[in-house]
Amino acid sequence: MGARELLRALPELTMRLLLLTLLLASCAPPSDKAEVPPAPPAPSLLLPGYEVIDRVGVMRGGTYGDVLIPSFRPEMPRDSLETAARGIMAAEGFTEAGFYSHADAQRANFSESFSRAHPDAMRTGYLGTLRQGVFTPSSYIEP
Repeated sequence: MGARELLRALPELTMRLLLLTLLLASCAPPSDKAEVPPAPPAPSLLLPGYEVIDRVGVMRGGTYGDVLIPSFRPEMPRDSLETAARGIMAAEGFTEAGFYSHADAQRANFSESFSRAHPDAMRTGYLGTLRQGVFTPSSYIEP
């Protein structure tokens, strides 16, 4: 199996491993020891539908990506946005990324003339940025 096939099969393999772990854990006898909280589900299980609309190399190393997540909105809870952003970055191998709910927001973010022609694009479609390990949601962006 080549690297590409392995990467394509990874979400299914991750889900199978998670299901097997859950099955084994449910069969374990009760213990008098304090319960250890379960590990969070694999990121691939938490990811919303998304599309990478731009991918570029960063001069200082790494890859920047612009990601479209049509089912998300800027007013969503920060935790939901950040969890999805981190999962997508891990899945795509990005070191930095910008997240948008519609393509016009991405265009407005990089084109001053488009932004002037579509003044609400960023407000209605910019979800946030994850850079140097810090997630900055859209609520921190000045209009």
